[in-house]
Amino acid sequence: MINEQELSVFVESALEFFYKNTGIAASMDEPRIELIDPPIRDVVGLIEISGVAKGFVYTTAKREDITHLLNAMGEKEVDGFMIQDIVGELASIISSNARHKFGDKFKVSVPKILVPGGRKVMETSLTVLVLPIRWRSAVFEVVIGVELDHQEMSHEQHIE
Repeated sequence: MINEQELSVFVESALEFFYKNTGIAASMDEPRIELIDPPIRDVVGLIEISGVAKGFVYTTAKREDITHLLNAMGEKEVDGFMIQDIVGELASIISSNARHKFGDKFKVSVPKILVPGGRKVMETSLTVLVLPIRWRSAVFEVVIGVELDHQEMSHEQHIE
């Protein structure tokens, strides 16, 4: 499991995304641990992690909340492609910022967009952290199931 300092990389990236793209600050509600089924909403942007870490990071939200976000970003005509694209972009930015902090051995995949329709998307044996990001009245969840190999990470790459 990642520690609090490592977790801050993901939190700061998510909060910064909302402010940079809308000019409206987001906040984080109380993070929680999920041991059984991580949350899945209408749309999921999934990034798989490999290298010095194993696991995944994904973002998920309700379609109407994503639409409000896109409207705040200046999009008047929102379609399904745009909804999926912005969820994937959010997941990609968060994971890429983590890669920048943890080093080149922290490998991230291209985003996979899932529209689960109530189906279970994944099973994991990892302890999963859920970061509920509140923006206006909307909630976007950043779900982190990452196990870092601290011994394999060099001292320069490790977050102190």
